[in-house]
Amino acid sequence: MKRPEFLRPAYLVSGAVAAALAGWLVRADSWQAKLVMVLFAWVFFAYGAWSMREVWSVLVESARDIGDWWRRRRLPVSHVHTGPLPELPPATQAKVRKAVAVMAAHGLFKPEVPDAALLFAGLARTEGRARPDDILFAMQGVSYYHPGAKPEAWMANLVQEEFHAEQFEDALQRQVEDIVRLSEGALQVEDLHISLNPRAGDDDSRDVQVQVHMAVNGERVELDYPGHLKSLSTHVQHALAKRLASQGNGRRLAWLYMGESICLSVLKDGAVEALNRELRLGPRSSCQWAWVDEQEPVDASVVDAPPS
Repeated sequence: MKRPEFLRPAYLVSGAVAAALAGWLVRADSWQAKLVMVLFAWVFFAYGAWSMREVWSVLVESARDIGDWWRRRRLPVSHVHTGPLPELPPATQAKVRKAVAVMAAHGLFKPEVPDAALLFAGLARTEGRARPDDILFAMQGVSYYHPGAKPEAWMANLVQEEFHAEQFEDALQRQVEDIVRLSEGALQVEDLHISLNPRAGDDDSRDVQVQVHMAVNGERVELDYPGHLKSLSTHVQHALAKRLASQGNGRRLAWLYMGESICLSVLKDGAVEALNRELRLGPRSSCQWAWVDEQEPVDASVVDAPPS
């Protein structure tokens, strides 16, 4: 016999805690009366916790969003830095210049290459690191230290996708359009249809079955995979990467794992291996470039794991 959902340990434990607190606070004439009152409170609070499960999931998700923001809080774009700029040690400046030069040589920056010196202040808190993800984060916040800088002039070949972000139809459509733009004409997507349907039997109402139908360079592509309305799946990216690689024009979709997000870029064949070699990024590195078409699609349930 299947155990009723409201008898799950989490609800029973929460009810027991609330009942114990009620028993401690409320006085009764006899221990029998107190026992009956505690048992009643236990059932009442356990059932209440179960009936409010959707509220708990929203609160947990909101708490995680706040935690993600705190861990990766970005420089405010509505304000500018005042006072002397944070200083970067000369040795780290050299690392930044090298990293920017290597990334530029392999076509990551378009249409312009950033001046590495503009990134020094934003990298002052990285404890001497100058990894690709540090460079990209510093580019995003460069306007805080240098209001006249225009980071959009460097990022035409870069797209960042957050792991924990809304994944409704419009977000999936934008993801397709971004990769088509990065391909610079190598991918043509037509007749795009996206549908999200609740998955039967799932407790979390944000669990959905995603269906994507599209024609990529004349080929019909049908995707059907389990998704989540607040977590990224990479089936779309993987499918388009496969079609781009099959064109045989020497250009492929690459990504860089950046903790809570991935950065996508279309690079020439061999660029990923060269980037990892020249920047000394290995399997144990916290970030490493990889070809998307060589990876397995990442499901929403495992988005916290590196996709490479």
